[in-house]
Amino acid sequence: MNERGRPLRVERKLITTRPGLMGVANIMAPATEVSNPLEFDHLPDTWNPQAFVPRRPVGLALFCAAMAFAAVVAVVASIFYFVGHYAPSWLPFGGAVSAADVIAGLSPLTAALLLVLAGTILGVATALWRQEPWALYTTYAGLIGGMAYLLATGTFVVLLLVLALVFLYLVSIRHYFY
Repeated sequence: MNERGRPLRVERKLITTRPGLMGVANIMAPATEVSNPLEFDHLPDTWNPQAFVPRRPVGLALFCAAMAFAAVVAVVASIFYFVGHYAPSWLPFGGAVSAADVIAGLSPLTAALLLVLAGTILGVATALWRQEPWALYTTYAGLIGGMAYLLATGTFVVLLLVLALVFLYLVSIRHYFY
């Protein structure tokens, strides 16, 4: 014990020989005035790192599937528009289906924009399925943009509520994304 009544620390010194030096090899010397050295019954288990595999919430899986389905439908519709408008002979029955019958009120520019937007949505849905953070933030931006558009036009109150609920759900499961 020292002058304050605390036990002395145990010091273990290992003296080894180095090449070119002469000395004592492998001597363990405990400090004085300590009667019981620390003893261990067992060593801790070895650490085996495991790969982190995040779980996918069911609501996220359903949302991704719905996004992908809507994107595929939009891609197919825009492709049908282009085929019906520019190559009607490729369609069955000798081009009986015209471009106006495929999607009414669509111009070639809007069909091209629909194709690009649907491809982007399909890519975001795939990345959201893989739980990538950038896809979550992109989906946040899309949902906020959709809600802002619906609020500005004053239409589709039910759709606005659905988008708000999806947004709140995605915010609540953000910890599943790495």
